[in-house]
Amino acid sequence: MHHMYPLRLLDVSRENGMPRVYLSEKEREWGRSYLASFNRGDFARNRVVALHPGGTWQSKRWPPVRFGELARRLTSSSGARVLLLTGPGEETIVREVRAATTADVEVMPTRALRETAAVIGACDAVVSNDGGILHLSVALGVPTVGIFGPTEPDIWFPYEGKGPFELAGGGEDCAPCHRHYCSHVKCLEAVDVDEVEERLSRVTGWRRQ
Repeated sequence: MHHMYPLRLLDVSRENGMPRVYLSEKEREWGRSYLASFNRGDFARNRVVALHPGGTWQSKRWPPVRFGELARRLTSSSGARVLLLTGPGEETIVREVRAATTADVEVMPTRALRETAAVIGACDAVVSNDGGILHLSVALGVPTVGIFGPTEPDIWFPYEGKGPFELAGGGEDCAPCHRHYCSHVKCLEAVDVDEVEERLSRVTGWRRQ
C-alpha cells in the first residue's frame, strides 16, 4: 500500500483497500485435511494458532523463548493447539522454539506458497514476526498479531482498525532503525508475552485465563 503512493504522480486513482488472497475450495479442504493429520485429528477439533518465529532479518525475530512461552500459555490456558510454521532456512529457529517450551506443538516444514496459505487459512489465528507470513495471514483474513521491532508499523502494518489485526511492539526509542542485524534487539526484548497474549485475545475474542 505504501508503495502505491507514487501512482498519485501519474494521476492514477487507487482504492484504500486491503490485500486479499483467495483460496479455492479444493485448497481450503487441503488445508483443513493437513491440520487434521496432526495428533490423530486433534487439530481439527480444537482452536489452532499458527506461530511464525522466523524471518530473514535477525533483527525482526522475537526471541524463541518468548514464542515458546506463548505456546505454553496457549495450550494450557485456552486449550489451543499450536502449529509452528517453517520458512526456507528456518529449521534451527523452529527447533529453538520447540526446545524452549513444554507445550506439545507441531511443526509444518517449508511448503509451497499456496499450500502454506491453505494451512494458514484453516487456522484460527496467527502470531508472526514482521514478514511475508504476516502479510499473507492478513490477506487471508485470519485474526493476526504482528510483532514489530526495527521497522515502521505505519508503513508495514497499515491494518489496525481494518479487521482482526493488531500490532505488538514498535514503541522503543531506538526504532525504527531498519537494521538487518542488531546486537541487543532491545525493541523486541521489550515485547513481552503478556502483550502478545492480550492482543491475541482481542483479535480472536478468546478470554484470557
